[in-house]
Amino acid sequence: MSEIEQILKIGKEWIKDDMHRIYINDLAGLYGLETARHKTGNIKSARLNGEKISNTKATKLEIELNSAKLWYDVKSGEYSSNGLSDEQYTAIKVQIDQVVGE
Repeated sequence: MSEIEQILKIGKEWIKDDMHRIYINDLAGLYGLETARHKTGNIKSARLNGEKISNTKATKLEIELNSAKLWYDVKSGEYSSNGLSDEQYTAIKVQIDQVVGE
């Protein structure tokens, strides 16, 4: 299986004019954020990489990661992001590399 096929397992392909990207899905999950929710949708409990964190911190992280973007540029063969801190980008990229098998 090619690298592109592997990346497509965790992303969505986007092509427009001369641009060809794969946007990575579930940045919060790749970052290690796990949440349990009440029926209302509010966070009941949260963990980051297995360690309990406050619901407030989890909500903030969810908002940050859901508004951020990370993509693989097929033409250049490089990853880029918008809205991620260096620490978030690095942690997520480690998880992507494990999925892709680099």
